[in-house]
Amino acid sequence: MEELDPLYQRVRGHLSPEEFQRRVESKVTALGNLIDHRTAALLVLEELGVSSRDTPIPELGERMVVSLQGRAARGARREFQRGDGTPGSLIRFTLLNDTGSIPVVIWDEELARGLEEGAGATVEGVVRRGPYGMELSARRLTVTAPPGELPLRTLAQLQSGEAEVRIRVQVLEAPPPREFQRPDGTPGRMRPITVGDPTGRMRGVLWGPLADHPLAAGTSIEIQGASVREHGGRPELHLGSGAALGASPQPVPYEERYTPLGELLPETTATLRGQVSGIGGQREVQGQRGPTRVANLHLSDPTGRVRVALWGAHADLLPRLDIGTPLTIRDARVRVGAGGRLEVSAGETSRVEIASPDS
Repeated sequence: MEELDPLYQRVRGHLSPEEFQRRVESKVTALGNLIDHRTAALLVLEELGVSSRDTPIPELGERMVVSLQGRAARGARREFQRGDGTPGSLIRFTLLNDTGSIPVVIWDEELARGLEEGAGATVEGVVRRGPYGMELSARRLTVTAPPGELPLRTLAQLQSGEAEVRIRVQVLEAPPPREFQRPDGTPGRMRPITVGDPTGRMRGVLWGPLADHPLAAGTSIEIQGASVREHGGRPELHLGSGAALGASPQPVPYEERYTPLGELLPETTATLRGQVSGIGGQREVQGQRGPTRVANLHLSDPTGRVRVALWGAHADLLPRLDIGTPLTIRDARVRVGAGGRLEVSAGETSRVEIASPDS
């Protein structure tokens, strides 16, 4: 029961630790052991009228009973017919707060009365697994504030799966748009970008008409309505038809941060620099998308030495490298390699540059 202590602290004035544990165990038994002890504890809190709204959205689990505060983002309504022939409405919207976002499902139209896009709301309900991940099935909903702007976030706060993100960033890289062909054969247009703020950097993609937005490296922009998806094991901003971008009301600072080689951690993304201290060969391998090339080298700095794998077009740099060549690798993936040693992988979403000797 030690893991439930933070929940017990909210009701310590109502129950002794022994009574709290007894009620939790009783809930688990009453529901046929289909819920875990944390969910049972949340049910006990709900019966006592104690809010669990401070549960961070990324920590929500299936069958948890929660109360969340946030702001309502874009929603949709679908009419349907119940089994008894009466009409019904299914209402969906996204609830955002400073910990993330979660889809909310409302089956009773009366619950959504007075709810508008951008309004502040408190939603109580049960977390269930929906077609696109966890969603909150609402039991009660209270509008707490009139419509307003989406909360302003930082890059370090964003997590894959979020929607309706508002953020101010500096454009670091904005290459020209690219044409592509959709699976149905129709043409499309996209533009990869890289943005940064004082908390870090992130790759993004502009889709459709937004790909032609006049962007230049060094400018500061505000993005509204973006979504966050996972790509290559890291979060990535996506701006589609529901997103907008414009000039930021104030400049957004960004300073490149390099991770010393001796401080690299496994399963992280890092930007690093050092000097080439070993050069291997290049070979053809079978990748997820077909044959590709990989070249190996070692990189050193005053704190350590690490093996680096350059994939795809990055492998073409190998003939230009020599021992002592200064190299900068941005957005590289750190993994545990053979023998339990860390190694760095520079792939499609990484950038590899020969640096100036005094950089």
